[in-house]
Amino acid sequence: MASKGISNHLGWSVLAVWLIVFIGHASPAAQWLEFETAYESYFAREETLYGERQYHLIHADYHGEAEASWIKAAIDVGGRVGTNLAKYATGYVPEAYVQFRQNSISILPQEITVGRKKEHWSRLDEDWGLGIVQPVFRWDFLQPQQQGLTGGFITWRGSGASFTVFGSYLFIPEQGPVFELKNGRISSASPWFTEPTNSLILFEQPTEIRYHIIDADISEIVSRGTVGALFSLGHREEGGPWSVGGYLSKPRNNLMLPFYAPLVLGPTTQVAEVSVYPRVERHHVGVFDIGYRSGTTSGYLSVLAEFPNNPPVEVDTTRQKFDPQILVSPGIEFRLFPHNTWGPTTQISYLHQDGGETSEAGPFATGRGNIFGYRLSFTRAT
Repeated sequence: MASKGISNHLGWSVLAVWLIVFIGHASPAAQWLEFETAYESYFAREETLYGERQYHLIHADYHGEAEASWIKAAIDVGGRVGTNLAKYATGYVPEAYVQFRQNSISILPQEITVGRKKEHWSRLDEDWGLGIVQPVFRWDFLQPQQQGLTGGFITWRGSGASFTVFGSYLFIPEQGPVFELKNGRISSASPWFTEPTNSLILFEQPTEIRYHIIDADISEIVSRGTVGALFSLGHREEGGPWSVGGYLSKPRNNLMLPFYAPLVLGPTTQVAEVSVYPRVERHHVGVFDIGYRSGTTSGYLSVLAEFPNNPPVEVDTTRQKFDPQILVSPGIEFRLFPHNTWGPTTQISYLHQDGGETSEAGPFATGRGNIFGYRLSFTRAT
């Protein structure tokens, strides 16, 4: 769908960063290449059109950085492929950016970053992999991988404090499991993809469902503005108190999927033609984190508030509707060693959702909010 065109845009961005890192005058500071093979078997997996319950997977990830006194470039790119499955492959780019730095003039920003970059917007969103602030790569729903926002970052840094302004006119949705639309049926080899039903009983007669995905113009998907700001005091990876607060007005990371479903009646057959119209909708997100670290122990409280936009429902179209929600997550973390980048870590945290009801509007609305699946991976969890 739109992800193929978006990958082309990312490809050019990655190439530009690659050239800066390896052809420019900056010296390589850090780089690593990782390969992993895996075998997965799902005993409760229902048969699909692919007919597979076992998966042979190859993972590859590359991370590279290069920097000089005034410039830094970084790239983080990876891919997944199933060796025993057709069309079961994907790639992703969590980060790819160029950063310009200066410390000579205090009133000017110390950092200007262009590209895709991860920031610590919300501890809650990172820990639980919800993908509300930054998009995630959901090849495996139990191990979502955080990806950065794409645009321009302007950062001022002072003694123990920083302020970042973010702006963008390029939107890249989150990536989920790959799927295929063939002969009006949607299927996927991924055990994390819920395939929609292909038939129903209507007027006491079996009725076939045929799906059509109406591809939107790539420019209509990616040309979406985002503005935001992030303020921090202290450093959550160092000792002492720290806090982070921010606001974003942005597109929701997962696409909305409203559908139109007229019933085609014939003398000997009944068919429901379901046309799905992927679209981008906006929301407002506020974040606030506060915490304290002492030696190998730290505690924190993370709060996230989301206020979705719910545009009017088109005639004869069924779509989701979201209520505002507030998410709260307190947590405590223990490290075996004081080093921040290695060593065993134990973390205990709790997630609580207030609000966030999901409903539907349109001719096929059930009143139970169960047509489109769950809004979040977790709502109340420890």
